[in-house]
Amino acid sequence: MVEVFKKLSVDVSCLGNHDTDFGLERCSELIGKTKSPWLMSNLSLDDGSPICGLPRYHVLEHQGVKIGLFGVAEEGWLGIFG
Repeated sequence: MVEVFKKLSVDVSCLGNHDTDFGLERCSELIGKTKSPWLMSNLSLDDGSPICGLPRYHVLEHQGVKIGLFGVAEEGWLGIFG
């Protein structure tokens, strides 16, 4: 999937609920193989650290206009990281 993802020329991604199915370590490893930033704005681990060390926002510039992006997920995720 990483190779397909890279070919799609994605500018920014938000972590989805199945991206962590094989654990946070594997998720981080696969994210590291992609070219675009991944975001998680509203959820953190129990210790307050960002999930997979992801940034909370990203700013793109398109045709001279700055665009702020953020990614949110359902709070129900909080229990799955153990």
